[in-house]
Amino acid sequence: MNLINKSISFVKFIENNLGIEYKNNSNLNINAKIKFFDEKSKIVLFEDSFCLHGNGQYFSILTDTKNITGPIIFNVYDENDNLFFSVKNEITDLFIKDREKPKILLKHLICDRKGKKEFLSIENIKSSFSLIENFDYSIKDSKIYDNFPEKNEVFEGNQHWIKLDKKHNEFGLTPRHYGCYKAHIDAILEFFNDQNNYDYLVIAEGDAKILISPEKFKTYFLKAISILEKTNYKIFTFGRSVKEIELNKKVSENMYEIDYMWGTYLYMFSKKHKYYFKYIIDKYGWHAFDWWLNLSFEKEKEKFLKFNTDDISFEFDGYSYIDKVEKKY
Repeated sequence: MNLINKSISFVKFIENNLGIEYKNNSNLNINAKIKFFDEKSKIVLFEDSFCLHGNGQYFSILTDTKNITGPIIFNVYDENDNLFFSVKNEITDLFIKDREKPKILLKHLICDRKGKKEFLSIENIKSSFSLIENFDYSIKDSKIYDNFPEKNEVFEGNQHWIKLDKKHNEFGLTPRHYGCYKAHIDAILEFFNDQNNYDYLVIAEGDAKILISPEKFKTYFLKAISILEKTNYKIFTFGRSVKEIELNKKVSENMYEIDYMWGTYLYMFSKKHKYYFKYIIDKYGWHAFDWWLNLSFEKEKEKFLKFNTDDISFEFDGYSYIDKVEKKY
């Protein structure tokens, strides 16, 4: 049963890491296993289990290619180890695209450019990223919503969560929550749709605050980039380490998988996952943005990545546009 398109493209990335893009043309989600190995040496270069999403969605896998002698064999199996298909490419066919260092764009989501906490956040973010190479900073003005849009589809049809207003710490989704969700989604889609040469997007909320020195932040940031380059994780969060977050699989030194993000004041992802993000944006209705990510990633059996060391970022004190109260931390 061959449900997957055999047309696979190979792309060379930073530090000899290889990207593979492939397509599932069926309308089914397929639980699959992959093995990617060097035919001559028989060394398995990469193997993993994951879900191939239907409806023509593309995904990427990265692996270290420094020991490749070629040709490359790429096998995809079902859950019972039955082979879907096998593809072989000569080493000379691989190196279509080359980049020395990834290019990074940061979008800072700002509701009020004259606000005190926004001013502090802008200065803090610019200073913290000052040592990062191939980096550009931009401000994205975000609209504050006091009414819901005409098309108002809440996550999995839970329209009873909607309230025009609510007390602080009371459960419910208000127009202000929608405005926050919309700001993030618009920033993501603009990044994917623009004809730009950036490889990564960092999103900072309007009150985001990096808590460590630019020198220390650079070390963490470059480590996060190096792991995202080599793996298929969709988001790296620089959020706080709180007791509610359970650490799962250890991916690298001081770096772990987590099931849930705690706030979305600073996070990053690669353009190679644009089809995945477009897929979940189309599939799932809106929610408070951090919980929209948490719930959609849970449905798709995806994990986030974060460091388990210093608290890298948090948020400035000030007026909350969503909760309509002053917050002090």
